[in-house]
Amino acid sequence: MLSELLRQVKARPILSIDDEDEVMRLSKSALLINADLLVAWNVRKEILLRHDRALAGSSPSERTLVWVRERSFLDLLFTKHPKMQEAWYHR
Repeated sequence: MLSELLRQVKARPILSIDDEDEVMRLSKSALLINADLLVAWNVRKEILLRHDRALAGSSPSERTLVWVRERSFLDLLFTKHPKMQEAWYHR
């Protein structure tokens, strides 16, 4: 299921908010199990950057919240996989 959603993200540059939330949720689960999934890292990065561009006119606190959530996820991931280069590059 995750691989299908990841293919959809690559095929369709614009996803609905629900689809993006689903991809973020599934990629988070997959990365907690196996942090070597480069496709999951890249898709997360694309979605985060898309959110950041969409919130460009918003208040700084709204933009910061997206990145704080991702940073919290990375902190959790580093407790399980402290030496994963992919996670450090994503950070």
